[in-house]
Amino acid sequence: MSAIGNGLGNSNDSAAAFVTMASQRLRLNPNKEHKPESYDDMQLDFSPSIFSSLERYLPPNMLGMPRHDKVKFMREILLKYLPHGERNRVQKHRDYRQKIILNYQPLHIELYQLDPTITFVPTFLEAVNENTEESFRRICSEPSPGIYTFEIFQPRFCELLLAEVENFEKWVGDSKYRIMRPNTMNKYGAVLDDFGLETMLDKLMEGFVRPIAKELFPEVGGATLDSHHGFVVEYGNNRDLDLGFHVDDSEVTLNVCLGKQFTGGELYFRGIRCDKHVNSGSRPEEVFDYSHTPGYAVLHRGRHRHGAKATTSGHRVNLLLWCRSSVFREMRKYQKDFSTWCGECLHEKKERQRMSITATKQELLLRKDDELFNPHSQDSPSPILNRRRRPPRRRLSNPRRPPSSSRSIPPRRYLPSVRRVVFAVYVILVMGSPGLSNRINGQQRLGITEPISLAGPSEEDVIKTRELEQYLHDAGLYESQEEAVSREEVLGRLDQIVKIWVKTISRAKGLHDELVHQANAKIFTFGSYRLGVHGPGADIDTLCVGPRHASREEDFFGELYRMLSEMSEVTELHPVPDAHVPIMQFKFNGVSIDLLYAKLSLYVIPEDLDVSQDAILHGADEQTVRSLNGCRVTDQILRLVPSIQNFRTTVRCMRLWAKRRGVYSNVAGFLGGINWALLVARICQLYPNALPNMLVSRFFRVYTQWRWPNPVMLCAIEEGSLGLPIWDPRRNPRDRYHLMPIITPAYPCMNSSYNVSSSTLRIMLEEFQRGNEICEEMEANKADWDTLFESYAFFEAYKHYLQIDISAANADGFRKWKGWVESRLRQLTLKIERKTYEMLQCHPHPGDFPDKSRPFHSSYFMGLQRKQGVPVKEGEHFDLNRAVDDFKLAVYQYGLREIGMEIRVSHVKRRDIPNFVFPGGVRPSRPSKVSWVRKRKRSEVEVSGSNTQSDSLGEYRTVSEADSCQKRKLENDNLMPPGIGEVCEASPPFNNVSSCAAKCENNVEMAAEKIESTAHTPYQNGQTEVWSRCNPLNNSLSVAADASNSKEAEKLALEKIMAGPYVSHQALPEELDELEDDSEERHQVKDFPGNMKDGHIEPSIEKSSNGAETSTSSYNGGLEELEPAELMAPSMSGTPEPVAQRKPIIRLNFTSLPNVSGKSS
Repeated sequence: MSAIGNGLGNSNDSAAAFVTMASQRLRLNPNKEHKPESYDDMQLDFSPSIFSSLERYLPPNMLGMPRHDKVKFMREILLKYLPHGERNRVQKHRDYRQKIILNYQPLHIELYQLDPTITFVPTFLEAVNENTEESFRRICSEPSPGIYTFEIFQPRFCELLLAEVENFEKWVGDSKYRIMRPNTMNKYGAVLDDFGLETMLDKLMEGFVRPIAKELFPEVGGATLDSHHGFVVEYGNNRDLDLGFHVDDSEVTLNVCLGKQFTGGELYFRGIRCDKHVNSGSRPEEVFDYSHTPGYAVLHRGRHRHGAKATTSGHRVNLLLWCRSSVFREMRKYQKDFSTWCGECLHEKKERQRMSITATKQELLLRKDDELFNPHSQDSPSPILNRRRRPPRRRLSNPRRPPSSSRSIPPRRYLPSVRRVVFAVYVILVMGSPGLSNRINGQQRLGITEPISLAGPSEEDVIKTRELEQYLHDAGLYESQEEAVSREEVLGRLDQIVKIWVKTISRAKGLHDELVHQANAKIFTFGSYRLGVHGPGADIDTLCVGPRHASREEDFFGELYRMLSEMSEVTELHPVPDAHVPIMQFKFNGVSIDLLYAKLSLYVIPEDLDVSQDAILHGADEQTVRSLNGCRVTDQILRLVPSIQNFRTTVRCMRLWAKRRGVYSNVAGFLGGINWALLVARICQLYPNALPNMLVSRFFRVYTQWRWPNPVMLCAIEEGSLGLPIWDPRRNPRDRYHLMPIITPAYPCMNSSYNVSSSTLRIMLEEFQRGNEICEEMEANKADWDTLFESYAFFEAYKHYLQIDISAANADGFRKWKGWVESRLRQLTLKIERKTYEMLQCHPHPGDFPDKSRPFHSSYFMGLQRKQGVPVKEGEHFDLNRAVDDFKLAVYQYGLREIGMEIRVSHVKRRDIPNFVFPGGVRPSRPSKVSWVRKRKRSEVEVSGSNTQSDSLGEYRTVSEADSCQKRKLENDNLMPPGIGEVCEASPPFNNVSSCAAKCENNVEMAAEKIESTAHTPYQNGQTEVWSRCNPLNNSLSVAADASNSKEAEKLALEKIMAGPYVSHQALPEELDELEDDSEERHQVKDFPGNMKDGHIEPSIEKSSNGAETSTSSYNGGLEELEPAELMAPSMSGTPEPVAQRKPIIRLNFTSLPNVSGKSS
């Protein structure tokens, strides 16, 4: 064999060239224009296709070198990536085979180059040439499922091959050479690859076996067979007699009888099994015996269990070709369901389906029988139709009637009214059968604790749920059928695009044709669309899952971006490769798409890939893990709720409520869509049989009483086997500072609400309390859904605001700049809280307000107020200079910042809020309509027994101390009347007035004070509500007692739920992961009086565009006055100081912040 032929050239010129090549390195990116050479005619350590693919990565000066020099260079590189033990094994086996080939003299040289005309029978060649499933099935018989027999070899070929094997064995005996036997079960036979027939068997597998296996065994990788193990086995006298029960180490096995004369030796088959069920029993339909005929082949799956009976006489020789698929073996690592080919898996799957259908039918029949036609039965499983039973009528005994024990008396049945029939059918078929999920396969519990209540709905619940659904429809939360169809078409088109994309890059990377044909990518959805709670015009969160050779940087953000950019259907294409979770955003036929990418360690992505399996995370990078998390969490949520329909309706309701109340924004420090879904899912677990209207009420009741930072979890946190970090405050110090942990249910379990700050937590708890109060009134028919969903009047709630204005030079720059600033706004809130030691509270508005009069301009706003319940010292103020300067400095560090990208932070009073933030650009002449807070105030005042009088407007006003305080406040402030959520002040402390008056006048302030206590202290004295309220005494004592007992029971159950393994950390949060840039301040001495600097600060100095120093005091807004009830300074001593009778003026220093109005107070 020539030097070029075996790839081991040894000329001096080649050696010199190789020394030069040793210092060369492969290119990072392939040369797509270079056409690689073919290496099929060379005997190599690796597949020839690997060398062809790797050639594109060679340095430019090596592409024109001789082929054997390139082989040497690439071989040395490939050997580095083999484990040392594997390299030794490969080297030893190569030396062993080379020694045989050099010493053994072939008998029939024509066998070593496969000639189809002298090898195969004409019928087989004709079928292969047609290469269709019909042609293959025409020559094959299938005596048992998955077992195919057909004539393949001509008698002359069998004789030649037998003679070659006998000649090889004679050479082995004469030379006393020790050879390797075919496998661990056969002691007689020879490996054909070892004495030079490897090339012939390669051609046999690739050109003749693989086309058949592609059509007959596609589910086990028949189309991707890429390696083989070929050998002959011998049975008979002085040979192996039989072969034990086993499975082959192959995907597809070709077994051909070569001859000679023999009796017995039948193959017996006993069913196909995966590794898990390989030792399971066989069913009668799986039993089959096959008798060998010379020249005929039997083709079957390698996992088809079989054995060989004893050869009773003669000598039998068989050729076996184990065909393997590396692609299928890689895919099999990440699959758990093999029902497409494993008989036992298929049987179990069908049995599960049968049992589920049977149980469901029985459940529905029992419900229809017991609930519809026997509503008076006390053992009815559902409380829906239970009514107070009438006392049985006393009957006179009849001596002629047999005793009741002697015969079975069927229960008396009553035909229910039409109303009850319709009601029960609605509950069972439309709303979902209560408790059905818990009783299909026995009592099943969803969640980490027992439910709080298993009570089912009442007729009133059904009515209110219908009202809620109608309200959501009227609010426009459901998309039209046309839009739903359009979304499905877009997703189907996108799936086609990524499949074309992955085949394109696979071909460009020089992969084998079969791998290119099998190359696949798949689109998954997650988020609101996957949960089924999306609305009209909402974007679709999608995930593209690709194989290991499709990179994120070069292929996803390169080739796929190029393909999308050339499509007319795609607009507003915006890639963000440097994001925490890299994303590509665009619109496809008007539908907004957010596309992520996950690169798995699979060569081929199967169509039935299950992303919920933890095994797919093996070998994945961090960005892939984060990208997969959305799909995995969404699917897990849907598995962990008892009724998906009730869950979806409740999530829609809570999302609408959160948006209208201004607490829907993850980036602003509130909760996003996935957070609200997780909270709702936990309520569904605690009340598995409740309808949406009850779930909404219990949502507010539970989370009003929840003691944060106790975590909300849908399932237990699993450690996992991949070593990925999970949320665990016992081990991870950073997790201890999370204020409102809501844990994702999929591995790796993480806190989805780490953005929540103390200010946003306070605001959400106040809103939970408001919602709880309204739901209680709704149960008494004193409020409606409009009251619950009333929009929050943000610009009437505070007297002082921060206005953050951003601008850019063009539309593309403004979109990038806006996204960057939004991601950093939460740091401004955190910095203000930390630098004022949480004495100044911020309320960020979750949205932005574009100024249509100025192109590429938008504004954000934050409400400001003092921490409630802290005594005030006159002359104290808050210095926000450093917090604002640090925030602007962090924002200006944007790596893609362009000229024109600017940000400005200024202080505005309520009266100076710009008009463009209001609907239509018109400031309302008076505050919003009466809110729930005011309704509560009025009702409570009327109950308090105070004298009332009618004013000129016809409203009833209370003549009380609280009312006089309100009058003084309006006179002194000369501002707009307080709106929703306004913290109404009262000069005397709470302990100087009656509890009811204090509540009426300081509703939100009292709530804030109670939040602080309930967030860190256990419940005391058996209280049934977190915050005390002045409830109207218009309900009967019996109803009140029942409600109190029910709430007490729920409260005790909630106490048990929150008694988990995680203990709240009492230290102040340092926001370690979000404020690492504040290391300088973190090391300063926290001396509050020293930082005050006696009420004066140094004006910050900035560089103007021409390099001159300019003082930012030119934007001076002066010392802004804040009311003491709004902004209370912390006490300097350990005990509260008495409040002065004269109302002090508390100043907030905004020296470096421009005032929009241009005035100073």
